[in-house]
Amino acid sequence: MGSVDTAVNEHPLANVAEAPLKRVLGLLIVMVALGSIWGAELMGEYLLVAIPAVILCGIVFVIKPEMGIGLFISGISIFGIILTVIDFEKPILVYPAMTAALAFTTAFLILSGKAKIPEKSNLIIFSVGYFAIVFFMNVFRTDFAYHTSVKAFVLVVTCLLPFIMLNLYSGEPKLLIDGFKSTVYLGSLPILYSFANYFLGGMGNLMRFAPIEMVNLNTVARNTGLVALTAVWYFFESKSKATRLYLSLFFITSVVLVVLTGSRASFLALFGAVVMFVVLFSGMSLTKRITVGLMIVILIATPLYLGFGSLISRFKNLQYVDLSTAGRVGMWLAAWEHRFDNILIGVGTGNFASILPAWAVGAGLRFPHNLFIEFYIEWGLFGLVAFVLLFLSPVIIWLRIRRKKEYPPETVRFANLLITFVAFMFVNSLADVTASDPFLYLPLGALCAIYSQKDKKCI
Repeated sequence: MGSVDTAVNEHPLANVAEAPLKRVLGLLIVMVALGSIWGAELMGEYLLVAIPAVILCGIVFVIKPEMGIGLFISGISIFGIILTVIDFEKPILVYPAMTAALAFTTAFLILSGKAKIPEKSNLIIFSVGYFAIVFFMNVFRTDFAYHTSVKAFVLVVTCLLPFIMLNLYSGEPKLLIDGFKSTVYLGSLPILYSFANYFLGGMGNLMRFAPIEMVNLNTVARNTGLVALTAVWYFFESKSKATRLYLSLFFITSVVLVVLTGSRASFLALFGAVVMFVVLFSGMSLTKRITVGLMIVILIATPLYLGFGSLISRFKNLQYVDLSTAGRVGMWLAAWEHRFDNILIGVGTGNFASILPAWAVGAGLRFPHNLFIEFYIEWGLFGLVAFVLLFLSPVIIWLRIRRKKEYPPETVRFANLLITFVAFMFVNSLADVTASDPFLYLPLGALCAIYSQKDKKCI
């Protein structure tokens, strides 16, 4: 009778061979891709955005579905390259392509019984849900409808939906772990493209290097830094000398690329996060931690002090006359002058420009490049509560994961990477990140997934 009960409770697709199912789904997606190409000929270029998403998703299913997670993480650069090559003029549509990869992957894993919906909520889910309510309750109070609509679109498509999808992986943390590992392989594509673009373009060493035209410089640097941080974690997880050699080369080229972009915030965030991970989570002896930490410091500092890119000059020119710094300082001063205007509920979602002087509005500035200021000015004290929760709740979940003995060591080490991601984003948020940045929510969703695997209590 026990075997009968087991058979009854099995997932309906449990007896379906995984490889044939992959091939069928992959074939269907390729057919959709061909249909998209045909439709693009009939309806115009806007449908072209579907092509890179469906083709890459088809490849993901045929090879390994978990790579869809890595494709989401690296996707802002990968899809940006594709849109650049086809000369597409809608960079914001990079985001739906990223989420499509994760959505297809999630659907496949649910169909194959490898993912499940968590039974109960936890503090991180509450934190994100609370912020979403505050965000949308304030979405109608705006003088800049375009800014608000773009912000809402990006938050839903690349933050909230992926966050929910990542929570569905609570059945098997190994899926998440393998997905993050695939990032360093998919991340090679933007690296190769960027350096080919650099050397073939003949740009001077002291210029800020724009590796991908369709993606903002700071966004490329932030994305590259997070993948480089993942490579450091993977290095300590791997026992293969060949894999470690690849990861070392990948990390070096990633650091050089971050330096070439001239992004000061991403460079500092990467520098601090790598040292944090090596010192706190590498598992080596104290002597080795110090030695490796110093080696990484030298490795990161070498391209900086050799003069690659414009990063040195940009660090030296932290004065009001520097355009980039001037814009940030001007916005921060404007925020300080209006700090008591809307204490409780703020000025409205996407409405930060309403407090800016005319020169800043004319320059198209829309967010303050400081997450603390953004949360307070746009959502008031309710926003500050959301800001604290979004950074405090993952720390609490991470501590609970580390303290509970039932979590496997590999899962705990993965949680260490995720909390380092949170630290990276916190440092970056002080001078660059906006509230609708997908990488702000990425580690939160992954932490929820692995926490829900063992602990079903609502906190």
